[in-house]
Amino acid sequence: MDIRALLMGLTFALIWSSAFTSARIIVADASPLASLALRFFVSGLIGVAIARLLGQSWRLTRDQWRATIIFGVCQNAI
Repeated sequence: MDIRALLMGLTFALIWSSAFTSARIIVADASPLASLALRFFVSGLIGVAIARLLGQSWRLTRDQWRATIIFGVCQNAI
């Protein structure tokens, strides 16, 4: 068994499950739309920072842009 894959899966599950708890606490004091916007903004900043630390480039090919847009729409709409 690949220990790295197992740890990444457990980390993902922990982060995913913690979002529900924090969202419930946040919406008690802020509107749901504002709290979601803030959460997505912060997670986007973290994602970009991690990608840059791993040496990823800002330049994407046309196919990569298309795949990214399709994935983003499907992830949030389906």
